[in-house]
Parts: sequence; structure tokens; C-alpha cells
Amino acid sequence: MIKGMFFEITPDIRETIDTRKFPKTWDPDEKGYFLIKINRGLIEVGFVTSRHRLTKRLIGNNAEEMLHAIIRKGLVSKLAHAAYLGRELAKAEIALKRRKKYTQS
Repeated sequence: MIKGMFFEITPDIRETIDTRKFPKTWDPDEKGYFLIKINRGLIEVGFVTSRHRLTKRLIGNNAEEMLHAIIRKGLVSKLAHAAYLGRELAKAEIALKRRKKYTQS
């Protein structure tokens, strides 16, 4: 048994997946893409449609809140895209807090 925060966890591992065997490929999200920058003390995210039209702007200072808003608004259709956005927004939030330059990967 493993003592978790809320539950006792019973180990029952049936498969170990070696993630080094999965290639890193880019598969565009049909809904569009995001441009992320730090602007005037906030994280600013622009949503660009698959037809390359900037249609939405989100501002905030908390990566988790911004990602939840993006998901609730239905702006992503792929889990990999949401995971990428989470990483990028977290990097932007760290840069914002440390007053460092942020460049989107």
C-alpha cells in the first residue's frame, strides 16, 4: 500500500511504457494555434484559427487558470496541444514572476 493524500493506493502495475520509443511529432490542432507572450506585466495569449485569423485574446497571470479557460472555451481539440499549452503557460508564468524574458517554443 502507498499512502496517498486522500486514498490508500494499491500498486497493480501491469505495463511499463518506455516513452523514449515515441517520436516527437507535430500534429496541428484543427481548431488553431496560440501565440504566447508577456505584455505589460501579464501573460497574453492570442488564439489564431486554422485560417490564420487572430480571433481571441486572453490575459492573466496564472498558467493553470489560463489553461482552464482555454479548455472551457473549447479552443483545443487535441490532448497533446493542451499539454503543450500547459508547459508553455507555466514557463511564461515563471518568467513573469522572475521578471525574465519569455520566448515561446
